Amino acid sequence: MLDINLLLEDRGGIPEAIKESQRRHSAPVEIIDEVIAEYKAWTTTQFDSDQKNKEMNALQKEIGKKYKSKEDPSGLLAKKAELQKDKEELVAKAKEQEISWKNKLNLLRNIVHDSVPTSMDKDNNEIIRTYFHNGIEPVKKTDILSHHEVLTRLDGYDQERGAKVAGHRGYFLASVGVDLNLALIRYGPFDEVSGDGEDKYLIATSEQPISALHSGEWFEKPSEQLPIRHAGLLYLFP
Repeated sequence: MLDINLLLEDRGGIPEAIKESQRRHSAPVEIIDEVIAEYKAWTTTQFDSDQKNKEMNALQKEIGKKYKSKEDPSGLLAKKAELQKDKEELVAKAKEQEISWKNKLNLLRNIVHDSVPTSMDKDNNEIIRTYFHNGIEPVKKTDILSHHEVLTRLDGYDQERGAKVAGHRGYFLASVGVDLNLALIRYGPFDEVSGDGEDKYLIATSEQPISALHSGEWFEKPSEQLPIRHAGLLYLFP
């Protein structure tokens, strides 16, 4: 999400540049003015809410003086109750306004760099250059399975439980999928990922996702289904 300050000129923002970026994305431009207007309305409501707080604090002092001098503070208490009601309405209004302008701000596209060609969609993107490794153009095959289709046929991963634990595209490797992954880890020495004068190692853990593997499930026949054994690998490097 873009920073709201990028849309506010009085805070050094560049709203016109953001609008131009939206145009180059073929995205709506008027939403920027809507965000600015809603943001300013929200700040006004916030200010009014703060003023009610100040009035209530001042009134509370007067009420304290009334109690101290043994005078009847009922009139001030009634006024305080009205201020409290007004404040609660302003707080609720400010919350709605904040959600609205933030949701719209979240719709704005990332700023396009000046070097990026203008394109309405990916179908007419300008090709700057094409690279083939070792100059060999790859042969595109259409009669092969994707990696997840292969794993599905081999019963090598659990997509349903993975999505349940980690969300869309989450998965657990299983059976031969685990064997394949372990083989790849053993094949690729970790020292090879070091470079630029710094050691760069992957530190990963497994017990958290594994502990949620069977969350929400009920085992009706423990004698047949249990015990279930799982293994996780934790690699630690200095």
